[in-house]
Amino acid sequence: MLIRVPLSWLRECVDVTVSADDLAHRLHMAGTESKGIERRAWDKIWVGRIAELAKHPDADKLQLATVEYGEGRRKTVVTGATNLKVGAIVAYGEVGAEYLEGHTGERMVMKPKDMRGIKSEGMVMSEKELGIGEDHDGILLLDPKLPVGAPLSEALGETVLLLELQPNRPDCLGILGIAREVSALLETQLREPERADLGRQAPKALDVRIEDADACRRFAVARLDGVRIGPSPEWMQRRLVAAGMRPISNVVDITNYVMLELGQPLHAYDLRDIRGGALVARQARPGERIRTLDGVDRSLPNGTLVIADEERALGIAGIMGGEDSEIRGDTTTVALECASFEPRGIGRTATRLDMRGSSGSAAARRFAWELSPDLVPIALARAVALLRDHAGAKLAGTVDRYPRPRPRTLVRMPYGLVRKVLGIDIARDEAIHILERLGFSDCTIEGDILLARPPLERTDIAIPHDLIEEIARIAGYDRLPARVPDGPLPLIETHPLEEFRERLRDALLELGLQETVSYSLIDPQWLGRLTPDATPIAPEPLRIQNPTTASQSVARPTLRASVLDTARRNLRHRGGVALFEIAPVYLPRKADLPDERWTAAIVLAGSAQPD
Repeated sequence: MLIRVPLSWLRECVDVTVSADDLAHRLHMAGTESKGIERRAWDKIWVGRIAELAKHPDADKLQLATVEYGEGRRKTVVTGATNLKVGAIVAYGEVGAEYLEGHTGERMVMKPKDMRGIKSEGMVMSEKELGIGEDHDGILLLDPKLPVGAPLSEALGETVLLLELQPNRPDCLGILGIAREVSALLETQLREPERADLGRQAPKALDVRIEDADACRRFAVARLDGVRIGPSPEWMQRRLVAAGMRPISNVVDITNYVMLELGQPLHAYDLRDIRGGALVARQARPGERIRTLDGVDRSLPNGTLVIADEERALGIAGIMGGEDSEIRGDTTTVALECASFEPRGIGRTATRLDMRGSSGSAAARRFAWELSPDLVPIALARAVALLRDHAGAKLAGTVDRYPRPRPRTLVRMPYGLVRKVLGIDIARDEAIHILERLGFSDCTIEGDILLARPPLERTDIAIPHDLIEEIARIAGYDRLPARVPDGPLPLIETHPLEEFRERLRDALLELGLQETVSYSLIDPQWLGRLTPDATPIAPEPLRIQNPTTASQSVARPTLRASVLDTARRNLRHRGGVALFEIAPVYLPRKADLPDERWTAAIVLAGSAQPD
């Protein structure tokens, strides 16, 4: 999964003492693949100040704004914005600057314009025009402390690390997880974000039940009263946009912000819409439907875990909420959900509903990995703190159901295994120091055994070799020597069937035939066209449950379907073909996996005596 890490956000969690390029390289060498660095550049866009405002002489809805932008430079622009006043600090784009057109999103180049007889020299710019938000109704008002005349790229520019994560590292799905890696690599201090005290008070008129503990591992809800819906702070919106998300409102933005910061998704419900005073994690009922927040009415297949009240489903667990309980402008009481789900079930449901990948939800992509249930109270406490500070929320109680707590066991590693696996000696003190920097606790050595307890968020640490990997990647893989293996290389015996396939392939190639390689998934209609007399040439094919396209919806039961289709396509452009393919076919078996049989097929077409 590709994640975007704004450097300013990362620096809030850890001291970064090297350049962005050096940091990306170090993360890459420690196992977090760097895919690049994105630097926002706003050429010819400056921090400006509104020096004068006057009405347009020939247009009631337009104003003439005189903008100062340093070194005595002043320009007059015509604007229809209503949120400007003298002294406001704005982003001023001079002629030649690039911007996004507010209605179409098309990239444009600033040109002087005649606006009802007045020449407009540049533009005072909105979030949308700068590409940092969706608001186009008014001009972006900047921090009054920003220096007038400074390039906007220096004042607001954001450097973003593009990092590719692998499924074995769900702890790095959040900014804090990357910060922990940076802290270990640079030996700098990690700073945990502020969290609220959740207390022990149960909320009134709100309970939680888990009806399927295999699918829902932990389920916590906080009741928040006195919530005021409005825009989130400007700094939060900028970070969300830099991280690839669209700001919506303070409550929704805060749930997304915590997800990006800690890697744990959350969801907010309007408490007025929860019937019966309970949220329930259960399996979808036969024929149950839900209209999700993306406006799609969905039929829920068997095996779909939902979050419901006592009467109906309110959301597809771990994937997307429903319209029936979404946060609205007049919401004042919020039920904030934070839960942990079994990842394979979430992945299957997201695939069945076509809500995976780029078209799916950010929550689904994260829940499809092995997130630690111990993140639930941490993320909930962080979100409550932000809602308190930026939405006026008052905590009115929490409930946390955790039927099968995950044990945090000590991992025991014979220390001699380090040299056996890595080929070098690493001092015991250095190994313990590395593990402690990564958040491991109870690190000690008893005799020749190293003991370490993994951090709460590390679900990937279980065996001694996991500890060795952690030690090696932080110590530096470049310390491992490159050596030629001692002794003869072992001979690998070829399986007789593989040897026969290779001999057959060589023989057919020597006869002048061309080898083809085709997809093992085929079109059932094409398979039917091969039997015009309704006599089946193969058993009923194995059907794919979630095909990407109808033309690849069954596994081929015969290789004739593949080679004849290839021949048909080639005969459109040439007089004859001589093709062969050696590949498996798939024959269904009752109550068992399909029988995979290797088959050879040859097709010859055209004149026997070519001219």
